[in-house]
Amino acid sequence: MERPTPSTPTRFYDRFAMLFLLVAVTIGLLLLVDLNSVASGWSEMLSVLVTLLTGLMLLLAVSASGARRRAIVAARAIVGFTVVVTGVGVLLNAQASSVGLVWVLLIVAAPLLVLRRILEHTEVTSETLFGAVSVYLLIAVAGTYVFLLVQAWSSSDFFGTDEPTTAFMYFSLVTIATLGYGDIAPVSEIPRAASVTLAVVGQMYLVVVVARLVSLYSRPRSSPKIPSGRSDDGTPDEGD
Repeated sequence: MERPTPSTPTRFYDRFAMLFLLVAVTIGLLLLVDLNSVASGWSEMLSVLVTLLTGLMLLLAVSASGARRRAIVAARAIVGFTVVVTGVGVLLNAQASSVGLVWVLLIVAAPLLVLRRILEHTEVTSETLFGAVSVYLLIAVAGTYVFLLVQAWSSSDFFGTDEPTTAFMYFSLVTIATLGYGDIAPVSEIPRAASVTLAVVGQMYLVVVVARLVSLYSRPRSSPKIPSGRSDDGTPDEGD
């Protein structure tokens, strides 16, 4: 049974087409902009812009999933704090990392919230399809920030050499798609475990969501009930 619409739904409830567009733009910037760049000028401003855009993406995901108001308020606080910290780091000409534990937990929670809402749909619509694709891409974004968190907490480099954050987004997409180019690869136990986990989660998601969408699409539609004593064309039966 489909979960009822929240008593006070936001205007972005079930707006998964908009979410897909925002996720695609965010991934594009994460592939091009190094979040840890210490160069002055546009590089640092772009870093703040990517963090802000990522935050807006997360807020839209939480709102579109129909999360409770307290969850939305908490997400706004986390996003606002992270953006402010990143901006202050730029103003002070310091390398302020936007990878914090709470920030990463919010990014990991976003695809779970959207997936829960998608699985509650009783019919396959365009918003359902956009939502399903958005979850897949959100998993890749979550993998990127988990990798960056591992890098920040580790005494050694994730790939054995110092790489820009763009390499982590690239590696996350390659991993979740199981392409295995081999140009960059984790070199220690924890990074390897994180990479394998992302690959397995991505494949399991495809199996679950495809099975769900196929079952919904192939489900026979219920035909309207015909009043007793009436034929299919609405005329009275001969015995009436």
